[in-house]
Amino acid sequence: MPPLYLYDDYDRCLDEFPERATYCLVDSWIVPNDSAPLWSVIEQFSADRKRNFRHDRLQRGLCMNRCHQLLTRFDPRTQMKYFGARFKPNDSQEITFDPNTFRGALDWRNRYRRLANQCVNYELKRQYSLMAYTTVEYCTTNRAQTDRDVRVSAVVAPPEALDKIDGTFLFVLGTLLTLTLLSTGYDCYRYRQARPHHGGTIADGLKDYYRSGLERPGVSRSRCSKAIFLHIGSLLFTSFALSATVLLVAFSLPRNWHLLTTARRKASSTATKDLRFIQSVRFLVMYLVIAGHSMLFNCIFPLQNPQYVELNYRRIITMLIFNGITVVQTYFTVSGFLLAVHFVDFAEKQRRFRCWDYLQSIVYRFLRLTPAYAFMLLLDATWLIRLQDGPIWKRVAETERTYCRTNWWANVLYVNNYVTVSEPCLQQTWYLATDFQLFAIGLAILALTWRYPKLLKPLLAVAVLGALLIPAIVTYVNRFEGVVILRPEALKYVLWYDPMYRKMYIPTHTNFGSYLAGLIAGLLYHRLKRANFDAGRHRGFHTLWYVSLPTAIVLLLSAYIFYAYDFEKPALWIAAYAALAKNLWGALFGVLFVGLAFGVGGFLRTALNNSIFRPLGKVTYCVFLCHLFVIRVTLGNIRQPIYVSDMRILVSTSSTLVLAYIMGTLMCLLIEIPFSNVQKTLFFYKPENIYKEEIQLVCNGCANESNPTAKNTKEIEQES
Repeated sequence: MPPLYLYDDYDRCLDEFPERATYCLVDSWIVPNDSAPLWSVIEQFSADRKRNFRHDRLQRGLCMNRCHQLLTRFDPRTQMKYFGARFKPNDSQEITFDPNTFRGALDWRNRYRRLANQCVNYELKRQYSLMAYTTVEYCTTNRAQTDRDVRVSAVVAPPEALDKIDGTFLFVLGTLLTLTLLSTGYDCYRYRQARPHHGGTIADGLKDYYRSGLERPGVSRSRCSKAIFLHIGSLLFTSFALSATVLLVAFSLPRNWHLLTTARRKASSTATKDLRFIQSVRFLVMYLVIAGHSMLFNCIFPLQNPQYVELNYRRIITMLIFNGITVVQTYFTVSGFLLAVHFVDFAEKQRRFRCWDYLQSIVYRFLRLTPAYAFMLLLDATWLIRLQDGPIWKRVAETERTYCRTNWWANVLYVNNYVTVSEPCLQQTWYLATDFQLFAIGLAILALTWRYPKLLKPLLAVAVLGALLIPAIVTYVNRFEGVVILRPEALKYVLWYDPMYRKMYIPTHTNFGSYLAGLIAGLLYHRLKRANFDAGRHRGFHTLWYVSLPTAIVLLLSAYIFYAYDFEKPALWIAAYAALAKNLWGALFGVLFVGLAFGVGGFLRTALNNSIFRPLGKVTYCVFLCHLFVIRVTLGNIRQPIYVSDMRILVSTSSTLVLAYIMGTLMCLLIEIPFSNVQKTLFFYKPENIYKEEIQLVCNGCANESNPTAKNTKEIEQES
């Protein structure tokens, strides 16, 4: 069969014609021809859409100058014999990029439509006795821009021309670096001033310094005998001074490094010790996500050996990779688990959870996620395209530039899992949108059940029923398979146009089950903790815990039946399987999390609790944001179809992991942690809030001074 990908030499084309070279990436559809023996082979092989590429769809990289030299050897009548007219495929809709995605693409299409058709058909007709219709996707040229190009369309402007958005990124980056420099200098000055007051080693002095002067101001109860108004004035002044100090050192690089690598002072609490494994789970899942995306991008790029991908679809063991997209459900379970644990801790201390607390939690989460997210949006919309070049670089980078400039609002509003799905900016951030929406739903459920405890069991029962029914209904109505199928042809377009990806994989309503499993696991953890549950002596739970991980692996492998066989659809059993597969993963990991929290796991738990995972887990969010940027920059400059293999994917995964963690750590130190410091100051160090809380403490302290045996209500509640 004709090779799926065939590229002319990109650099030679641009160098050989220094004044007017044009290189185009084109897509070709082979015209059905029953009289050609090879066509029946192509048609039969391409019919297996779940495991094979469409070999009637070809991609070519053409040096249009070479094509022009080739075709000028023939007279006009002979040239027209190599022209294939446009036709509509009978079996499926054409999939191609919107021409407005690439700047000047429409102009290139009109200019080189005929020449590209003739050039591709010259090869196909001579070697395979086939013809194809070809359309130009985009072109790259070293030709100087003419005045006519400027008048015709502003989008023809070369990428080297800076615009306001490019300048905005430079301003934001410069501001971040300036704030970091000034804040670090001020923090070092404060440390030199305070250093004589700290004893011990330098490391101990630094730790003491970082922990001093930035805590919430305490109340000296010995002052209760003095005038209370003096204390109020001193308190307000102290709170303002404290807030100013926190803001001034918020961007300090050594202080933020200390926050990243050192355990918090409150880490001695029982719950914090129990949940140390969460950071290692975040890191390990992030590694699997990077591995999956590395393989995905190696399949997106032009392949010299597409049979590597096609044969892997026929191996059961590789279902761990192709069905490995289920692994992202682990993050939903982690989010739900932590939300339930923190909610119960907060609600028990406050004894109430109001509507204002709910709204404040939503705003807090929005402000927590958005700064680093917005930085990556701006980076991909501006300077990504300038970092590499090559025949497929526009496919890799300019799509991101165009979509981030037009659809950024969907990302900022966290709705990009429902809208702009076929034109995504930072495609991996569909997870952030889904998780944000699930957070709002999960928090509402917890608040409602906390306010009305009798609703807990009925509401959770309804939620579980909905989590099972929704994937089943979506699968049945749309005639989907029991698992999300990663079709080879869909991989070429990063799943943007795949219906299962759009309707089953990324929406909030189909991912609710795993998040709900995490919520239930978090509530169960608190209940068992109060009951002094001993997981080590409970044989039933012990058995369930050790069976969970093997069951999860079997669940991944079971996807093979849907790749290997075609079943009549719609079918109730397929819908039931889809509902079970979509929700069972979250339930299994909910069991694993509860068991790890109660000490089950032996060596595995010890390894997961290793302190090395603490900083690795903390920077996971920034790594998640930037890892596709790293993959694009490191792999997107290829000139010819690549030979993909297991070792290439392993090397690509490892290099991406290292580079993404370096970039993610820098983003964490310069953006995530500093803005988190500012956010905590704005939310928790408000003078009016401290005023109300501390006046109560002053009054309680005065009462205790007059009667040393008296205890305030909060202390009695804590003891009980």
